[in-house]
Amino acid sequence: MIRLMERTSEEIIGHLYDELPGDWPDLLLETAAASTFESVVNMAVNNKQREMLLTAYRVRLDGFGSACITHLNDLSLRKQHADRHMHQQRMESLGRLAGGIAHDFNNILTIIRGNALVLRNDDKLEKHQKSVSESIIKATQKGAAMINRLLTFSKPQPFTPYPVDLTSLIEETLSLVSHADWENVTVVSEMEPDMPAIQGEPNRLSQVLVNLFVNGRDAMPEGGTLTVKVRRRNFLTPSELPQAGVEPGTYICVEVCDTGIGMAEDIIDRIFEPFFTTKSTGKGTGLGLPNVHSIIKQHSGWIEVESTVGVGSTFTLYIPAIME
Repeated sequence: MIRLMERTSEEIIGHLYDELPGDWPDLLLETAAASTFESVVNMAVNNKQREMLLTAYRVRLDGFGSACITHLNDLSLRKQHADRHMHQQRMESLGRLAGGIAHDFNNILTIIRGNALVLRNDDKLEKHQKSVSESIIKATQKGAAMINRLLTFSKPQPFTPYPVDLTSLIEETLSLVSHADWENVTVVSEMEPDMPAIQGEPNRLSQVLVNLFVNGRDAMPEGGTLTVKVRRRNFLTPSELPQAGVEPGTYICVEVCDTGIGMAEDIIDRIFEPFFTTKSTGKGTGLGLPNVHSIIKQHSGWIEVESTVGVGSTFTLYIPAIME
């Protein structure tokens, strides 16, 4: 209660009810009049509006009149947890489906590629026929690469983590991807100094960064600014964590912000689903962000997305830091 009122215990205990902040005096008066009271109220907690279920009842104290006992249940937090649980279940179901499709498709590609290899090596074929068989082989190789990305999402392969300097990895990846196609994009990096390392696998983390950087560029067809921020964030207790299933501690926070076209809420809800893409046909497989989500989860972290249509998007990664 004291935390919700955003006051210290010294500022609350021992004061009269009408000295309490906000709507609390009126709520307590209603409780006193009715003996019990229950209502859904909107409250500001840490500068954010939260929906609370307020349950209060009056009890008599021998020789001391009566007191009001109040219980608050954060409905907003409960809804967030329910939404995350449903999203996790949906992603697991999609992962199982994607894995099954990948194996079946891989078997088909193996047969096609095998027959194409036989044709290519047949000395009786004419030159243009061998060229066609070579095209088939290259197409099956692209299909196999797509299957590997799909399998990464559906069943991530284990890896042996070791200390990684994430700041250096970000700088290296930015220098690799920001080439001629980025002429109308300004890249800004804001990185806190002396960042601790993380436990991870550099190749997979580089894959995550490439996906986010390229997606940010693609979201700005007319040009704009891509900002990459790196900072540390401390979560001291489980209640401070916005994600279930992760541990309190120090996290490295990586923000990738673009000034592009942005996304509507219904798009944000689906961007980590396999095969879902907002890009035109032939421009995207719909497997990039699902793999990003899977890899970050493998690193005991999570990813958050904020976006406004016409303003831009921000993807924020949280990965546990190594603390000595």
